[in-house]
Amino acid sequence: MRMLVVDDSAMVRELLAAILAELGHEAVCVADGVAALEAPSCDLVFLDLELPRRSGLEVAAELRARGLTVPIIAISGHADAEHRRLAAEAGIGSYVGKPFTLDEISDAIGGAFGIDMAAAGKALNRRADLLRGLVEDVVHEIPDLLAQARRAGEPSELRRAAHTIRGCLRFVDAPEAAQLAAELEAAAAAGRDGESLLAALEIALAKLIPRLRGYLRG
Repeated sequence: MRMLVVDDSAMVRELLAAILAELGHEAVCVADGVAALEAPSCDLVFLDLELPRRSGLEVAAELRARGLTVPIIAISGHADAEHRRLAAEAGIGSYVGKPFTLDEISDAIGGAFGIDMAAAGKALNRRADLLRGLVEDVVHEIPDLLAQARRAGEPSELRRAAHTIRGCLRFVDAPEAAQLAAELEAAAAAGRDGESLLAALEIALAKLIPRLRGYLRG
């Protein structure tokens, strides 16, 4: 099947595309809400809720208003009941939290089409290069996201950059940096000065990136 992947993080798009390929599906990847509405028809949609230009909730509601009936699965770092309720109201059928695993994506697809993946006995080759590719993506994307946060001229831009950084860090063992990114996102959302948090996040990531590069060399 062909599946649309909508997420503003290149790392998440590439990871999910790799998982879908492992499961035997084709991924069409786009980075924002407007591109999602312009994307070709697919058999299923994986949709981040925090997107540039149009939010995931707006995209889902618009797609349903156009008559789209294929399953829409939310992929989000927000796992609270309120976000799940809003997603359901927008026409999103199921919800996968970040970070996600191959098995969670497989189960979500099975659930969307009424297939018990365990009962079907689907054999999956959990390749080590999925993890390696994930780490490579984090190493490459984080510096760009930090630069984006540093040059953000508006609190909304800083909040989005911090949110995307936090989303990336969910997939690696980096609790200190992830907490700082979450605090920076909250500060920007409240319109507070996030300079000290941004500086602390830069220091934490300066420690993390060499460790991840060491993993790749090993």
